[in-house]
Amino acid sequence: MGIDKKEIGSVLVRAPGWIGDSVISMPVVRAIRDNFPEAFLRISVKDRVRDLWDGFRFADEIVSDSELKNKVKMQFDLGIIFPHSFSSAYKMLRSGVKYRAGYSTELRGLLLTHRVPKPGKFRSKHLLEEYLDILRHLGLKIRSKELFFEVPSKAQRKIERLIKKRDKGGSRPIIGLCPGASFGKAKAWPPERFAQVAEYLVRKYSANVAVFSGKGETENAKKILQGLKNDVILSLGGNLSVKESAALIEKCAVFISNDTGPMHIAAALNVPLVAVFGSTNPLWTGPLGSRSRVLYRKVPCSPCFKRSCPRKSGRYECLSSITADNVIREIEKLKVL
Repeated sequence: MGIDKKEIGSVLVRAPGWIGDSVISMPVVRAIRDNFPEAFLRISVKDRVRDLWDGFRFADEIVSDSELKNKVKMQFDLGIIFPHSFSSAYKMLRSGVKYRAGYSTELRGLLLTHRVPKPGKFRSKHLLEEYLDILRHLGLKIRSKELFFEVPSKAQRKIERLIKKRDKGGSRPIIGLCPGASFGKAKAWPPERFAQVAEYLVRKYSANVAVFSGKGETENAKKILQGLKNDVILSLGGNLSVKESAALIEKCAVFISNDTGPMHIAAALNVPLVAVFGSTNPLWTGPLGSRSRVLYRKVPCSPCFKRSCPRKSGRYECLSSITADNVIREIEKLKVL
C-alpha cells in the first residue's frame, strides 16, 4: 500500500542508533527529501549520534532524544522508522504520527499503518537496500543510492593544521587504523595484526599513522603505537570529534578497519579502504565505497553475529585466520601508496 504524497506536509524519520547504520541511512533520507521537497522533515536521533547528523542539509531539523523534551509537540503526517525495535514504533504511535512505516518486526505490526515484511533472508541483503525497501513499499521514487558524507570546512581546517604541525614537509602518506569495535570482541581483529601492518607501511612508504579509537579502546591503540617512532604518529582519533575524525579519514591514503562506524564514513568519502570482518556478514553491512576491499573468512559458524565467540576451541577463527600479510596484499592491490 503506497502513500498519497499530496497528504504529506510533514515527515518524521527515526534514524538508526549507530554511526555506521546512520551513514548508510543518509542517502535514504536524501531520497525522502526528493519525494517530499516541500514537506517539513525532522530526523529523530539518539544522543550518541547527534553530532554525526549536525548540519545535515536534507533535513529541516535534527532532534536528539534529550533535546525532544524542549520541543513543542508537532503532529506529523508520515513517520519512517529505520530501527526494527518495538519502542521506536511505539513512540511514533504515541506521538500521534498519522502514517507510520517500518518493518513488521518484534510484534510491532499493529503499531504501523504501512508494514514492510521482514526480509526472507534477514541480514543477507545489504542494510542500505533494507532501508530503501521501506520507501519502495510506500511507492516512493529513488533517484540515487550513492553514499555520501559531508565534512564541515571548520573540521577540515583543524585537521590540516594538525597535519602541518606533525609533518612539516607534508609529503608523508597517512595510514588510518581503526582497531576498535564497540559491538564486541567478535568484530575486533587483533591489535597486534594492526601493528604489523602499520610497521610495514611505515618502513616501506615512510607513512604517518593515525589510530582512531573511541572510549574504552585506548589500550588497543597503545599496543599498536608502542612499536612505532613518535615522529610517525599523527594523532589519536579518540581526541577528535566525529566530524574531525571524518576530516582526518578524508586525508588518509588508505584506511584499515574492523566493521565499524568509521569504516562506513571512509567508504562514504570514497577513501581507499580495507575492512576486516569477523562475526558479522559483509553482505549486510559491508562498505559500499568503490575503492573498498573486504577480508572475510567464512568458517562453519559464520556469520554468528555474536559479540564474543561462544566456541571452546578455535575461538575467533574467523578473525585469527586473517593475517597481516593478507591485509598488506589488499593494500598493495589498491595501488594508492
